[in-house]
Amino acid sequence: MIDTGAYLESLTFVHRDIKPGNIIIFGEHLDFKLADFGLSCKAHERPNYFAGTPDYSSPMLQEYHRAKIANRKHISNAFKDDVYSVGLTVNKVLENIGHKWRMKSTDPLI
Repeated sequence: MIDTGAYLESLTFVHRDIKPGNIIIFGEHLDFKLADFGLSCKAHERPNYFAGTPDYSSPMLQEYHRAKIANRKHISNAFKDDVYSVGLTVNKVLENIGHKWRMKSTDPLI
C-alpha cells in the first residue's frame, strides 16, 4: 500500500477515501488493489466539500474542511491525510484477521 500511495503522490494525486472497503485482496499471496478512485483528485485541487469516510479521515483533514466552511485559514497536507487513512486501514485489516498490536516495554515511545 505504501508503494501505491507513493505512486499516487508522484502523480500529485490523492485518493481521499482509503478504507478497508476500498481494498481488494486476491490470490494465494494476498495481493491487493486499491479501488474506488471516484473521489480522487490532484492534491492542490481539492474541492471545498468534505469527501471520504469520516472514520478513516485524519483529524487534520476534518479540521481543514471545518475551517473552509467557516472561512478560516487552515492547512492540511493531502498526502499526509492519505497516509493517515492507510495506517487506520492496515490496523483495521490486521484486527479483522485477529492480530493484536503489542509494544515492548523497552520501546522508546512508552
